[in-house]
Amino acid sequence: PADVPHDLLAGCRVLDVGGSLVSAGLDPHGTAELLAAAKRAGVKTVVDIVCGGPENFLDRLRPILPHTDVFLPNRDEGERIT
Repeated sequence: PADVPHDLLAGCRVLDVGGSLVSAGLDPHGTAELLAAAKRAGVKTVVDIVCGGPENFLDRLRPILPHTDVFLPNRDEGERIT
């Protein structure tokens, strides 16, 4: 999240946070702040995660999901999360 300048969000239509969001250890609160800033700028937000292993990913997603317009887990990830 710190690598995305918030002033660039105004020129975006969509912010897609994808890949290893949860399993790579990205800060869920920083990611939530970035998504919230994008939504305030009128940007649609998409979160596509990669989660593996037995961790409880729902706890890490809780701060992020309220700022997410489109959430794209695959079936296996959806089962792990829920």
